[in-house]
Amino acid sequence: MTDAPQPEKGAVEAIRPATEMRLRADRPPVTRLSRKTLVGIGAVAAFGIGGTLLVTLRPADQKPRKELFSTAGHARPEGLARLARNYTELPKVIPKLGPPLPGDLGKPMLDPT
Repeated sequence: MTDAPQPEKGAVEAIRPATEMRLRADRPPVTRLSRKTLVGIGAVAAFGIGGTLLVTLRPADQKPRKELFSTAGHARPEGLARLARNYTELPKVIPKLGPPLPGDLGKPMLDPT
């Protein structure tokens, strides 16, 4: 042990520099929340999210909707009138193919022998 005298309790406070001479700022105060406050905030958030989900995910009303645009009385353009109405009315023209190219899988390779 050392022979240096230990300062007394009152003397320790005298050794600390005054607040004007301190180099560091005081620590900010700690905000503490109780468990009841945290549970209350969580419950409000859960009810808010649940209510939002119920409102947004409910089924739509089954009322018939009013049609905004009517296409019954309009004349069709001439170009559309000349086109086929569906694929069954298209012409059945099959293009003639040329000789097979090297590497094509022709009849000799596809025949099971």
